[in-house]
Amino acid sequence: MGRKREFLLGSLLCLVLLFFDLMSHPYIAFGRDLRVPRDYPLIQRAIDASSSGDRILVAEGTYLEQVRLKPGIKLEGGWSKQFTQRDPQKYQTIIDAKGKEGWAVLAASNTVFDGFIVQNATQVKTEKEEYGSGLYCLSVQQVIIRNNIFRQNEPSGIYAGSSQLTIVGNHILKNAKAGIHLEKGSTLLIQSNIIESNKEAGISTLSKIPNRIEVLGNRVFHNGRGGIDCQNATGKVYNNIVYENREAGIRGCIVPLEVINNTVVGNAQAGVSIDDQSKEIIIKNNIIAFNGESGIMSAQRGYSYNLLFANAEEEYCDPNLLPCIRSQHAGYEDEESFRKIGHIIADPMFVDAKSHNYHLLPGSPAIDAGDGNPVYADKNFPPSLGSERNDLGAYGGPYTVAEERAAANRPPLARAEISSPIFVGDTARLDASASSDPDGDALKIQWALLSVPPGSKAKIFRAEGPKSSFQADLAGEYRVSLKLVDRWGAQAETILSAKVEKNHPPTAYAGEDLEAVSVGDTIKVSGEVSSDDDGDRLSFRWEFAAKPEKSQARLSDPTSAAPFFIVDQPGCYILRLTVDDGQVNSLPDEILINTVYEAPDRIRHVPAQYPTIQSAVDAARAGDTILVQAGTYRENVYIDKQVNLKGVGWPVIDGGGKPGNVDTVKIDSLGEQAGRIEGFVITGGGSGPLAHGLSAWDSAPTICNNQFTGNLNNGLGLHGRQLLTEKAQVYGNLVYGNKGGIGNGRGSCANIHHNYIFRNSVFGIGCRGFSAPRIEHNYIFENDIGIGMREVSSPKIVGNYIYHNKRGIVLSPVSTVKASAGEDILVQNNLIFQNQKSGLMASSFNLSRLLIINNTIDSNGREKPSRQAGGIILGWPWPARFEAVIQNNVITNNSGAGVLNYPGPQDVRGAGDEAAAEARGAAAPAGESKRLGGAKLLLSHNNLWNNTENYSGCLAADQDILQDPLFIAKGPQPWMRYFLSQTAAGQSRNSPCVDAAGQVAATLSPYLKNLAQYTTRADLKPDAAALDLGFHYLAAECGQDLPALVKEKLEGGQK
Repeated sequence: MGRKREFLLGSLLCLVLLFFDLMSHPYIAFGRDLRVPRDYPLIQRAIDASSSGDRILVAEGTYLEQVRLKPGIKLEGGWSKQFTQRDPQKYQTIIDAKGKEGWAVLAASNTVFDGFIVQNATQVKTEKEEYGSGLYCLSVQQVIIRNNIFRQNEPSGIYAGSSQLTIVGNHILKNAKAGIHLEKGSTLLIQSNIIESNKEAGISTLSKIPNRIEVLGNRVFHNGRGGIDCQNATGKVYNNIVYENREAGIRGCIVPLEVINNTVVGNAQAGVSIDDQSKEIIIKNNIIAFNGESGIMSAQRGYSYNLLFANAEEEYCDPNLLPCIRSQHAGYEDEESFRKIGHIIADPMFVDAKSHNYHLLPGSPAIDAGDGNPVYADKNFPPSLGSERNDLGAYGGPYTVAEERAAANRPPLARAEISSPIFVGDTARLDASASSDPDGDALKIQWALLSVPPGSKAKIFRAEGPKSSFQADLAGEYRVSLKLVDRWGAQAETILSAKVEKNHPPTAYAGEDLEAVSVGDTIKVSGEVSSDDDGDRLSFRWEFAAKPEKSQARLSDPTSAAPFFIVDQPGCYILRLTVDDGQVNSLPDEILINTVYEAPDRIRHVPAQYPTIQSAVDAARAGDTILVQAGTYRENVYIDKQVNLKGVGWPVIDGGGKPGNVDTVKIDSLGEQAGRIEGFVITGGGSGPLAHGLSAWDSAPTICNNQFTGNLNNGLGLHGRQLLTEKAQVYGNLVYGNKGGIGNGRGSCANIHHNYIFRNSVFGIGCRGFSAPRIEHNYIFENDIGIGMREVSSPKIVGNYIYHNKRGIVLSPVSTVKASAGEDILVQNNLIFQNQKSGLMASSFNLSRLLIINNTIDSNGREKPSRQAGGIILGWPWPARFEAVIQNNVITNNSGAGVLNYPGPQDVRGAGDEAAAEARGAAAPAGESKRLGGAKLLLSHNNLWNNTENYSGCLAADQDILQDPLFIAKGPQPWMRYFLSQTAAGQSRNSPCVDAAGQVAATLSPYLKNLAQYTTRADLKPDAAALDLGFHYLAAECGQDLPALVKEKLEGGQK
């Protein structure tokens, strides 16, 4: 009876399992099991003998045949030879089409293909058709493909045309083109596969009829083109790990497409790219890091709540730096806009990125950082961490696969602080934000008061939040408990204690500053407004904190509430007051008393007469000079009158590096009446976007021979209308170690010349706000960007040495405002060489006409080759729409294009194509790209030589030459290596660039009129004949080395 019962229960269980299997595949009816090779020697023989509903079991071994499936069958590999066990990894079943033409397996509708290795299919091309692939699926429906390996097939591992497939748990690798290719309106679910090392895309789509895909939970890596290429597909791309593919990680074009909760890392082009900038997709909750060209490239459309980091080769990606922000977003966004959409720029903190373990470490900024909509909530813990709010990346959201925790659960770490000091009536602040869980679990927080002084009615406010408080109503000791509980019940507790004092310290008040006293005046001060919250009687103590060097002034009674003294010397007096309530002293308060007098020599001395620079400025009269001796002056100086500041022995003005738009020195609204600032080290400008070491607004000062360093934003800022700024002179300064070097904005037209601008973390010289500075004869090196333009501006960039920057010149107006064109941008007679990425780049956001004339642009992009590397790059991330005149330049030895007119993404035809080239009656040189870009170019009389590709997206002009320019070095300095070989200067032959320039219209450039001052000859004699190509040296400056002070900063590793 017992055995019969066990048999019935077992049979019932089998029936239940069979029922659920049938419900999963309702189109498969009951049928026979056919075994290969036991019943049939070949797989195809068994298929031919099968009927709908049959299952064909194939034992381990290699089957040298092509297999054509029948509708309704189930084909299973991975069986042992005895058919007693099934394990596709252990009992490998190989279908090998070697030596045969076309596909290895031809699919049929309503089939299951499970547990095989499929290899060596070959591609067949005829006039009417083209076919092949490991599994060829044409016009088939409801096909399940699972647990297989597809390798070394032509052209793809799996092909789908007009088909509906479910592709689950396969390994697809080393196929001649795509891993999976779909077209002709196919619908595919692609889930939990490994797709790697295919020669083209991991997943690719094609055809005019849109395809439909769901790509969920796959690993797609090391493919020869994109990872997941959805340019002809709509659907969903969720929870995939896509890394180290040779083009974009995930690419789309048509919509709708949802790209959600993926981890996209280390792909050679963009992490996520959409080709058509007029379309929107949803790009949300992803981690996109370390990709080569940008993080997201989607024309500022469709993205939110993503973490981006170190894309576009920004190894040190600071979210406060504009180049970093724009690199993550393909040129879009700024310091504020990316935060408004929930984006994070931070290290995602992977467990082991080198080993491709992209799980998140506890404390990762990606935990609980996704969209708060419950539809995206995390479901499985682990792999998700923290609370139910979405974790960014492939291990967050509702579609993750549950995992076992690798080690035993660990208790939380309770860390808490309480504010101090606390007095009766104060709010005591409690903070548990330093607490954590070593496993990354969300924590429940509970604060409690364990003990209070007798009679206290204190209670905890927000007892379950990380930051809490209580009102200290009585003096005495308060003990507070913090208890933490993790998701699995593990607990931790810590106890804090605070002593609340009854007595409050008093507050001293010395009075308002006095700015207009005279020698001989009796000055009475009063501290009677000082106060004590407890109403205690106060005692007073006054002292001179500073007074003129020769002053003998004494206070009448230093302990009086209101003493007096007699002013005996011109200058500044500072009195300091401290009050005492009998138990504790107050913090000191000071009053400044400044004399008004006519300086006999118009010179005021700091610190001999004035303890601070500001006190001297306040006392000065228009035209005075303030002579400042060596020392460090920790103050912020405001100048609203015509004074000259002159430092002796490099005095330091340190503004303290305060938060916000705080300048160390500010010159305000003086027009041409602004004075001169010379001989200072100016540091400690604030961190706000309009903070500077020195700023000049609507003023035209002379700023010379200073050092600007250690400012949290820009070293120097020049802003204001042309009429009020065009006579500003900025020369002879060292500008180094700031976030930005010299910034120009609000229409400024300052003259910036003969400065040394180096090692600034964002730019050397920056332009914004319709400024039009004249930037001439500067040495600009080792900055992120040598000269940059973040808003519409019209700089005149002439005669500069721009070298060893990450990027030489970048003209990319801000993408967060409406695009507009400004006046012409002139780049003339500059030496632009050995910059890591590009010599000159003008992005697609620029609309102004660009004049690039008589520059030498050499050896750029060699340290970081990419599609954006090269000599002159026009357009990015989209084809440009501006006009560019490129004339009389020498463009040589650049890694990448000599001139790139960007035509757009590779598989999308640009504004110009081969037909357009033919219509112009021109042909591209042999080996050069024929696909034309968007910028309207006027190229003439350039020499392009030995670039990786001389012309890309543009055609050579008839007057261009392609020859070695025969550079001659004169001296060890790197900028002295670009003279031209000339027989007149003693060389054996003439450079082809000599006397080869075309006529430059005077309307295009007023510069280089007087060639007597300039030369390309190594003997430094003037260039008296026709104009040469490329950079012309100013003869008077040739041979000079970097100043000793610059060398000192460089050798000292100054950052």
